[in-house]
Amino acid sequence: YKYVGRGAGNLAMVAPRTILYGRIACMAAGPILLLLLLFLLLRPSTTSTTQMPAPMPPSPQPRTGECTFWGDPHVQTFDGGRPSF
Repeated sequence: YKYVGRGAGNLAMVAPRTILYGRIACMAAGPILLLLLLFLLLRPSTTSTTQMPAPMPPSPQPRTGECTFWGDPHVQTFDGGRPSF
C-alpha cells in the first residue's frame, strides 16, 4: 500500500444500480401464487371409499419377574438364568 495523504482519492458514495426486472417478477409472482393457492383450496374435493383397517389384537401382558445383581458381578435374571462375568 502507498500512503497518498489524508483525504486523497475519489471516495464518493455510489448508489447501486436498481434492476426493475426483479421487482416486476416479484410483484407478478405474488398474485399468481395467490390465485394458484385459492384454486387448490377451493376446488371440489372427491369422496373416498377407504375402509378402516381391522383393529389390532391386544398385546400380551408383560412378564413380571425380578433381576438381582450382587458381588463381582453376579446376576440372577427375571427368568431364573444366572450368567456370571
